[in-house]
Amino acid sequence: MATFGTLSDRLADTFKNLRNKGKLTPADVDGTVREIRRALLDADVAFEVVKAFTTTVRERALGEREAKTNTKTKNNKKNTTQITKIKKQN
Repeated sequence: MATFGTLSDRLADTFKNLRNKGKLTPADVDGTVREIRRALLDADVAFEVVKAFTTTVRERALGEREAKTNTKTKNNKKNTTQITKIKKQN
């Protein structure tokens, strides 16, 4: 049980550090994933499980960030196109 308590504390500390940040950068995600990986390995979780879990966490975290960026880019292009059409009409 002590291992679970330690793991829980380490993960809580890791996520507490994230809450203090505004926007997450890829470096923030990588650092967090690194801490999660270390905590899980120290708790004797199987390496394959740790690798699969941390890969999924990283992909989801960065994927959501990229999805938001792509949406903003599309909206900016759409707005630029609309402004260009209005200027041509005048």
